[in-house]
Amino acid sequence: MRTQDPVPQRPQDVPASVDQERKAFLVKDGIDRARRALEYRLYADALREAASVRELDPTNEEALNILLAASEILGDETARVARGFESKVLEARVALERTRFQVRQLAQQADAELEMGRFQEAIANYWTAVRMLELSPLASPGSELEQELKRKHELAQQRFAESMQAEQQAERDRSRAQLDEAERRKRLERDQRVARLLVQANRDFQNGHFGSAESALSQAAQLDPNNGEVNALHDLAARAHHENKIEVARQRWKEQWVETFDELNRSLLPQTDTIAFDMQRWAEVSVRKPIEFTPEESFEAPEDKAVMQVLDATSIEHHFTTATLADWSRHYADATGVNFVVARSATELGEEATTLNDLHLPNMSVGKALNVIAAQTGVKWHVRDGVVELVSAATPTGRAYLKPYEVRDIVQGVRSQPGPTLKLVAPGSDEGFGATDEEDPAPSVVDDGTLTRLIQENIAPESWTEGNSINFESGVLLVRNVKDVHQAIDRLLSQLRQAVGIQVDIEARFLKVEDSFLEDIGVDFRGLGDQSSEGRAGRGLERNNRSNLRFDDFGRPEQINAAAPGQIGSGTEPGAFYDDGGDGDIMGRTENLYDRALGGRPGGLDNSGGLALQYAYLDDTELQLILRAVAKQERSEEIVAPRLLVYNNTRAHMQALRSTSYISDFGVEIAQAAAVANPVVGVVRDGVVLDVRPVVSADRRFITMELRPTVMSLQFPIPTFTTTLGAGQPVSIQLPVTNLQSVRTTVTMPDGGSILLGGMKLAERQNQVSGVPILQDLPGLSLLFSRKGNYVLDRKIIILIRARIVMTEEHEPAALPDALETLLTNR
Repeated sequence: MRTQDPVPQRPQDVPASVDQERKAFLVKDGIDRARRALEYRLYADALREAASVRELDPTNEEALNILLAASEILGDETARVARGFESKVLEARVALERTRFQVRQLAQQADAELEMGRFQEAIANYWTAVRMLELSPLASPGSELEQELKRKHELAQQRFAESMQAEQQAERDRSRAQLDEAERRKRLERDQRVARLLVQANRDFQNGHFGSAESALSQAAQLDPNNGEVNALHDLAARAHHENKIEVARQRWKEQWVETFDELNRSLLPQTDTIAFDMQRWAEVSVRKPIEFTPEESFEAPEDKAVMQVLDATSIEHHFTTATLADWSRHYADATGVNFVVARSATELGEEATTLNDLHLPNMSVGKALNVIAAQTGVKWHVRDGVVELVSAATPTGRAYLKPYEVRDIVQGVRSQPGPTLKLVAPGSDEGFGATDEEDPAPSVVDDGTLTRLIQENIAPESWTEGNSINFESGVLLVRNVKDVHQAIDRLLSQLRQAVGIQVDIEARFLKVEDSFLEDIGVDFRGLGDQSSEGRAGRGLERNNRSNLRFDDFGRPEQINAAAPGQIGSGTEPGAFYDDGGDGDIMGRTENLYDRALGGRPGGLDNSGGLALQYAYLDDTELQLILRAVAKQERSEEIVAPRLLVYNNTRAHMQALRSTSYISDFGVEIAQAAAVANPVVGVVRDGVVLDVRPVVSADRRFITMELRPTVMSLQFPIPTFTTTLGAGQPVSIQLPVTNLQSVRTTVTMPDGGSILLGGMKLAERQNQVSGVPILQDLPGLSLLFSRKGNYVLDRKIIILIRARIVMTEEHEPAALPDALETLLTNR
């Protein structure tokens, strides 16, 4: 049975004084009742309640909808039509209200943006709202809302323009402020920089560093060119700097002057040491390393390096009474915490060889102990992939890498330099003077092929398999192999270099000692007359028309003249002459001569010089006496000591020669029946030549040397020989005389010792007397009628050789102290 809600009051029953709150309450309550009745399908009640609400609020849309729906269900046609029209009107109104709502939202948003100063967004929203109203078919053109929106749009545009102007002005003000601030900071920074430079300049000036002070003031002047104080200080510093430079230059000039003369004085002191090191230069050279590829340490893996550090850091005592290979490897693995792996090659050595018996070592690292065990058992160890692998001694270990070895000094050797042969060359000979002997072949310890074969056959022969190689290229040996093989190659090359890198310091001494004495005294009666103006020898005074008073023992006197004086002792002039006034006269002549020259040996004394006295007595008896007396004595010691540093097993020479030109011959050229002499100029060289080839013994205690020292001296003046060319003028040809001392021998001598190669002794005595028989034996008269000569010569020539083996590494300076080395390096 349907129940109905109580009927509410009708609108007319409501007093007019009901306030709005009650009206709203009644409308809400009526809508609720109408909605509930419609839900319960009480359409009449819903119609009634909706109508009551419409009376209270004609604009209530929900009440209208309920009213139309109830009427339509109840079959009211008018309500259906009204509802359709109302629906259209309602849709239009809804669309219009929607448009207005959107416009109001845009306007509210634009108002908010306008208040926030976002004028561009506000203008866009205002313009969009206006356009929505203008384009809406339901909106009335020129409505109040549209006018209001247009006014707000214009206001927004105006305020946007004002804001833009204000913003531009603010930007200009901000830029001006920023520029002013930057200028202020720049000026402040400049002032501070100038102040710092002035402080620095003052400090440098006080310390005497005028150049630094001038530089600082120059920078300050560039920063503040209008600062008069800075400019004045700069001028003062510049003057001080200039004066200081002058003083420094003067002081440096004095120091360099003193250093120059000190250097000259030091240059006068000859170097006596075979090798002298420049300590400053050696400090730089000693840090050089050989050229190589990537160091071998870079090939070691980090885990291998860590294992090596553990083995070196772990120190224990090592006591083994009896321990097999497995036992002592397990012991060291437990002690170090490192894995030990025994390779098959180590096991194949046999238990007897690898077992440790009564091995007791003091506290030392495990790495050193393994080396001792390897020397005793032949079980070698190496670290690979983080474990210690025990292998046989013949097994190569490690990673293969490429390393270059410079071996030019081993395979190429040193070129020999033979010396010239000193000798005189006959005129017209094709052989040149001092021609060098044919050069010996260059010595070589081992060639490249032999060296390569020597390494492959003697250093780990089984390791030269595929992947490992050895090649020789342009004096460099390129080897790719493991570290142990490279170390063995280094040792082999070092030993070979010790054999070829040896030098020998050789000094030859030619010692000549001489003691000589010469005396020659004699009187001759000869030389009377003065016919030199006639071109004839003197023949005494011509008296009473006696013109033939002369001797003719050696031919007619007329044939003896100044152009052809004849032989010595063949003169015709008398020494004593007496005319008795009658038909007779007496003439006499004495001239004491030696059959051979007194002295005159090359390099010795001769009888030239001394006293020559001529005395003439003119009276009835005429006498002319010639006295010659000379005495000489000489003691001399002459040492010629050439010195030469020679590479082992290499021939070398040292020469100190003088070249002298002389006329050796004449060539005759015939032209128009005339003979013209064309001189041929020869060259003779004298001096010292030391030619040696040392060979050091294997134990470096003895030296076997092939020696060819030569000393050749030229006598001056060079003798001449005069001859004629038939009808031509006479010509002079020079005949040089030389003294040659040479030795050709091979000897063996100790290192640092001296050896007497050879020598020559010469003793000569000459006592010569020439005089008149009987008279030369009478006391007193013997002085007037004799000539006596005495010559004594004692000469000894010795040739000594001293040799010393020189190894450069033995002369290398010891390591310098750090402070001294730093001082020498930074000089």
